[in-house]
Amino acid sequence: RVRSNNCFTNLRQATQKQNQENKDLARNNKSGRTGVTFQVKSKKWRAYIYHNKKNIHLGLFSDVNLAISAREAAEAALFTHHTKVPPASK
Repeated sequence: RVRSNNCFTNLRQATQKQNQENKDLARNNKSGRTGVTFQVKSKKWRAYIYHNKKNIHLGLFSDVNLAISAREAAEAALFTHHTKVPPASK
């Protein structure tokens, strides 16, 4: 995608929910995947997804790849469209 070219013909029509689904990875993300964070207290990886104005907890996992898989499965089930290719798992 070309961020610098915001001509009307290059923009797609999308709802606010679809735009939120397509957010970039946060700069301080440690897992390499949106919706997967490390919980220091439990020493486990937490997977979550935000859907219809609700934060849905997907579980705590000892392995980051299991948490990423849970997040990806939830995205496939809940998100209305996919415009990004997800990054490779660590």
